Amino acid sequence: MFRWIKGGSKEGGGSLRMYIKFREQMFRRNFEPLANKSTPIALWDLSRHDDAIDAANCSESGRMQGWRISDDGVIDGYSRGRVSTIRSSADYQRWMAGEELKDVFRNFEEERRAKLEKEERDNEEVLEEDIDEDIDDNSQFVPFLRWSGHIDTTVGLSSDAQRSGFCAIRAPEYPYGGANLQGLYNALEIVCRTDGRLYTVNLQVASFFPGDMYQGYINVPATHPDKAKICTRTGGEFERLVMPFTKFALTAHGRLREMHRTLDSNIEVQTVGFTLMDGKDGDFQFDLARIRAVNFDGHGIAGEEGLDEPVKIAR
Repeated sequence: MFRWIKGGSKEGGGSLRMYIKFREQMFRRNFEPLANKSTPIALWDLSRHDDAIDAANCSESGRMQGWRISDDGVIDGYSRGRVSTIRSSADYQRWMAGEELKDVFRNFEEERRAKLEKEERDNEEVLEEDIDEDIDDNSQFVPFLRWSGHIDTTVGLSSDAQRSGFCAIRAPEYPYGGANLQGLYNALEIVCRTDGRLYTVNLQVASFFPGDMYQGYINVPATHPDKAKICTRTGGEFERLVMPFTKFALTAHGRLREMHRTLDSNIEVQTVGFTLMDGKDGDFQFDLARIRAVNFDGHGIAGEEGLDEPVKIAR
């Protein structure tokens, strides 16, 4: 009970902290000029301390209120996946070398101590909130969640299923009905990189109909076709994929609803998940850095005029 009140573990994270952070952002929106109200708002961002803790607490049970992972092992299948939190170029170099990553909680503490020592040497005033917002001095490196594993479409000998071969992950769920976007946003922006496989995006919003799930697809070429050329110092490049709400299809229990209800901007986002079930055997790798609610006009994102970084429509 104590962990739920605190919103997660003593290191941070948890659904309550996530909800409070979102509410703080939306509260500030109410005092912005009308033209700025629809600037992007982060739902999950791996560069934030608490969101990274939630990724590090990824499990099948979700007991620590972190990300959840599942695969067809629940139906006696053979696909398997795992999640790693990569926060720095040092982490990435260890991953590329096949070495074990440092414990994320200890890593946070070491980064915090190093930053404090640097600020003391520079005779700067140390502010706790500044440390929490950005504890990694390597500004070029984009922290991310790496979801990887292997898809095996073989149906288990003792399974009653007709098909097999899937892995899935899901972000922590926003409590109290969800993250109310107040009609300000019409799309999701997903900053990720893929191996070129077909990934399903599962968007769950507050609904009177149990089982409702809106689904879209990430179907883009591999971000890094030649992995040997990836720069371990910067971590490589990411795609900025925009998914308009109107492009999501309404499903229930994995099937399209006969009566489709278009998703509009007046929604409360409860959670977002990703599934790989493309019917192909083999390894997969999906990196996720950030998910934001954005206002997309078909050409660009409101509040980012003049930004040279391109965006793509995912589907």
